Amino acid sequence: MTTATMDNKQMTGVNKELSFNDNVIAKVAAHAASDIEGVIDLKGSMMDNMTNMFTSGDTRGVSVDVSDDAEVAVSFEAILEYGKSAPAIFDRVVNTVCKTIPELTGLKVTEVKMNVKDMLTREEWTEETKKNDDDTHK
Repeated sequence: MTTATMDNKQMTGVNKELSFNDNVIAKVAAHAASDIEGVIDLKGSMMDNMTNMFTSGDTRGVSVDVSDDAEVAVSFEAILEYGKSAPAIFDRVVNTVCKTIPELTGLKVTEVKMNVKDMLTREEWTEETKKNDDDTHK
């Protein structure tokens, strides 16, 4: 469980504490990154996929490490769109995540990493997704 302690100066005599489960922070990061053009999918390990079966929201391919100082390090495992600049996509992900997490949680993002697992065209991604869906329903 991650804790962000809010400013106690606004309400004298009231101790306030706002806590977030790490999965919530990962979910925020996943949504922020998934909205970036050029990010086709976030792909986690087999363990990530199993964990997502038992939690709300999809945090595949995203891991977070939150310090006691309310600082967040975010790591992504991503599939990017072939033909688009990976550094440019990564910069947009970093900017969006560094804006969204503090806005929604009050936590400060201090590190963002991305491992590009594959680069596919939209057509290749559609074909692969369709094939995987067909294999799942057999």
